[in-house]
Amino acid sequence: MGVLSLAAGYTSPTFGGFVRLIVFECYAAIYFFFLFDIVSKPGLYMSVGCSVGGVIFLTVVNWMFSNIVLRAWYSCTGSLTSEIVVDSDAREEGIHRCEIEETHLFSPNTKCIYEGPLVNGKPHGIGTWIDTSYQGDFLRGYWSHGFPVGPFESVEHNTRNILANLRIIYGTNGGGGSWITKKPLSVGVGSIETCVSGNFFKGYPMVSHLTGPIECKKGNRYLKDLIDGKHYIHLDDEKSMTTITVNVDKRHKKLNITGFESTASSVTISLTSDRRTRDTRRPVRPAKPEIILETPEDVTINTDALDNIKSDTKAFSSEPKKKLTPHTPPPNFFKPVSPSQSRSKRGKKKGNLRLELDSEWKPVGETEALLFIHGFYHNLDDSLKRFGQFLALGHFPPYMKPFVFNWPASTNPLMFFCASSLASDNNTHRDLKKFIGMMRHAGIKTLHVMCHSMGSRFFLRSWPILRSLFARRPVLDNDSFSDYSALSSLGSYGNYGNHGPFQGNSLNPDSMVLQSLTFLNPEYELDTFLNDYIDVRMFCSQVTIYSDSRDEALKLAYSLTQQRQLGMSVFNKQDIAKEYNINLDELDVVDTGDLDRNMNDDFHGYFNINKTMVEDLYELIVTRKRAEERTSRLKLNNGIYRFTIVPSSVVQV
Repeated sequence: MGVLSLAAGYTSPTFGGFVRLIVFECYAAIYFFFLFDIVSKPGLYMSVGCSVGGVIFLTVVNWMFSNIVLRAWYSCTGSLTSEIVVDSDAREEGIHRCEIEETHLFSPNTKCIYEGPLVNGKPHGIGTWIDTSYQGDFLRGYWSHGFPVGPFESVEHNTRNILANLRIIYGTNGGGGSWITKKPLSVGVGSIETCVSGNFFKGYPMVSHLTGPIECKKGNRYLKDLIDGKHYIHLDDEKSMTTITVNVDKRHKKLNITGFESTASSVTISLTSDRRTRDTRRPVRPAKPEIILETPEDVTINTDALDNIKSDTKAFSSEPKKKLTPHTPPPNFFKPVSPSQSRSKRGKKKGNLRLELDSEWKPVGETEALLFIHGFYHNLDDSLKRFGQFLALGHFPPYMKPFVFNWPASTNPLMFFCASSLASDNNTHRDLKKFIGMMRHAGIKTLHVMCHSMGSRFFLRSWPILRSLFARRPVLDNDSFSDYSALSSLGSYGNYGNHGPFQGNSLNPDSMVLQSLTFLNPEYELDTFLNDYIDVRMFCSQVTIYSDSRDEALKLAYSLTQQRQLGMSVFNKQDIAKEYNINLDELDVVDTGDLDRNMNDDFHGYFNINKTMVEDLYELIVTRKRAEERTSRLKLNNGIYRFTIVPSSVVQV
């Protein structure tokens, strides 16, 4: 019976539960049959057999026809009666409010409310859903033909659970199985639902593929089509800007504002109110306070006219609500009034406050991206889950487009050497180059790259053919290129062969800017990296390594290769610079050995769930701060940056 139950469970979890219930009833009947010595009372055989058979029969009927029985019971008793109410006064054109009220016999009445656009009577577009039942959702996000598809944020009623759904653009040439299999390059968009607070449910994050994979046969238009076709969207795309981060770039001696770009040395930030009238969206005169930053050394804040900020408090005009037939929902589920009727009765909407910058500062728009390259023992869904969890906890701004590249890393731990060899395969590298080239064609101008574990090996091995996509960074007065001039006489260098370490597009306006390069527990030889770094720093001035000497996975890699691993080498830059005679002033080495939350005994894959790590990576990527400027959590100790954090074992001081 146990084998039968197990087989049924593999067929269907619901059917498996049904089989286990039947088996339990049979075992219980046999147990009581001998416990009460019914075996010696033949006169009770008939009554006991009928009772046991009746219980099993009711179980079968309940499993097969429970929905029909419940609906019949609710129709007779009046419980779970749905009363659908549609607001006849739409607040905006295409925005409708619909309510479903349910009555119950043994619990308080509940109500479900949807406010947003409808297509054929079904939610479609960005809308809000409120369910007042226990563990009901307060969900705001994108719907498609009646289903929430994301991105969205969901808060459960009467619990501490918060979920987030977001979209990620991906490229893949991996087969996804235990064996190393390579497929043609394909792209697509995935929707990832994650837990960000409260209980982290089993099976989360969950991945669904909204678009693709689409095989990239010819041309480089595929990513551009996905972005232009709105297959990728961010939940904050339509929100007003209420937060601006301004910091001073000491190295380049200029202002740095997240999400904006300019060569100006000053900025004016104004508080503005928008009002929506019947037919237009008219901005009113900017209201103070104004924040004026003239130079990195001079900051002036003017708050004299704070009282000038006013908001329109006029309420929406409305009429009595229409009630539909209580017991019989309409065929299209929701029946709102027509848009023409709602437009004629719409009132004024409350003004929204937002921040504005002067005309010298232009939004980066859709020109900045974050690319994640996973490590060993990952398939496409694994990489989307890991990166999606990181983005959900970090809550990255909408202008930062997320991308994932999935390469054939295998999901079999015995294929380590095969995956390591494939990470150096030129055919796989060409797919990565093509994918980044499609990103450039889609309008991406600034790129941040984040590599984990063996993904660092894959990226650095592909660097000789990738460098032609990027522009060489300008040389500043405080740069030291003595090591470059020494290498220029070699003609060819290390892994680069005849490519030469100095090829790059320094003048091509179509070249991308490699803004930051981050290695998380990298599986790569330390000696080889130091040689590669000499060329990489000519294109990227913000290279960061997160290392952990406790990393068990890299210890195993060291025992297999007998090569000192970069990800477990917490080294002093000054000592290494003298030993190898290179300049490491621009390399940031961060020791994560003090972090002890949300990690297992391997200490290898916690970057996406450890909140301290996520916040530090957010500040590195979004605000572009070097480790020396992230003083709220990092301190320099003997050439190494360490996290200032209280151990989890300390509960009171």
